[in-house]
Amino acid sequence: MFRPDGQADFCSGNAEDGYRIVYNVEVYLRHMLRWEIVAKGGRQWRTLLGETNSKATALQRNERELRIIDADERNILSYILLTELKDAMMSDAVWPLFKGSWPPKDIFSSSFKIFNALRSKVAHFRKLTARDMRQIDTFKTLVMEMTAHYRVQRRATRIIPQASAHEILKPGIDDWRDAITAGDDIWQDLSLGAVHAYLIVELRIRSGTIAGDAVSALVDSAGTDAFFISIDDPRVRMRVYLPKTLKQEEVAKVIAAIRDIPVVDGDMHDEVSEGEFFDLEVPFAVGLPMDFRV
Repeated sequence: MFRPDGQADFCSGNAEDGYRIVYNVEVYLRHMLRWEIVAKGGRQWRTLLGETNSKATALQRNERELRIIDADERNILSYILLTELKDAMMSDAVWPLFKGSWPPKDIFSSSFKIFNALRSKVAHFRKLTARDMRQIDTFKTLVMEMTAHYRVQRRATRIIPQASAHEILKPGIDDWRDAITAGDDIWQDLSLGAVHAYLIVELRIRSGTIAGDAVSALVDSAGTDAFFISIDDPRVRMRVYLPKTLKQEEVAKVIAAIRDIPVVDGDMHDEVSEGEFFDLEVPFAVGLPMDFRV
């Protein structure tokens, strides 16, 4: 049944290509939803999901209690159905965040209905025809066009002078900057920026590399997952995106957690690092096979 390369004889090219595109579109939409609702809700971002959050939490708990597979402890959005993802986007609380970029609700809902039907075919291993693939490509194109502003955001990132740091940053940044300047911190080259509704703290490790479990430790220590993180290279530079809706004391806790992030000698394993911070990546930094970053 399976060839030496692991490919099944009954798995057509359409099946492989269709699965890849559908998977990446869905994952990207979850990143995008999280980016917008964290910006709006700050630490309480999950409340914007309404009842969907309770259902997803129950599914996550059930998976954890199996104890023979690994539950995704951070990414609650991975436990919501595609239809629930659409409903969350179109809810009264969230749709205002999207309506300036996406088509009117009725058009978006119709397009999503077709995509969900195709997703069901992919998930249940039904054959994808040439017409199916054209419909998948049409929805992919819609997503790419409606998210073009995220590429603009990436190019429009502003540098903020440290002396002019946003109020919510000041308590955590001032002492940290002094320690970095004196060479008494594991970090160096601190800079601040802003993009969309987020403040950016960018810096580089002085020596060593980020430990494989660093991001989980960061979330646990900060007491919140209401931020995003981008790591260009474990030895080079990390950017943390903090929503302006966080309170001063909440930002101070995240900054304190960054200062104490686990650092080790040697290289961080790629597979560990990807799993660690993938859920917290910003939409325009997601390096998926179907690259939206052009």
